[in-house]
Amino acid sequence: MLTEKLTNISNVLNANNISTKQQCIIRECNEELDITISIDNVFADITKEDLYITFFICRIVEGTIKLKEHQDSRWVTKEELSDYTFCPADTKVIEMLQKNCNR
Repeated sequence: MLTEKLTNISNVLNANNISTKQQCIIRECNEELDITISIDNVFADITKEDLYITFFICRIVEGTIKLKEHQDSRWVTKEELSDYTFCPADTKVIEMLQKNCNR
């Protein structure tokens, strides 16, 4: 699923609140999309300069997506990913999804 935030600022990990990456993505999906997710596994860990991003394979276990902090969301196939513009830090994982994703 792709989402587009209303602002360019995203604060997922709070330095004062010790949380795992898994706890953070579960909390963020609940707070920003009003859904409960389960995490199947880590798809990729990307490091680029001082940016560290972890991508998870997740599934919705409860709720229907409600956009609280995003202006748009959509489910896309791996073939449709090339129709969208992503930030440079996401390029590697987009290529991995197109190559390795079964859906």
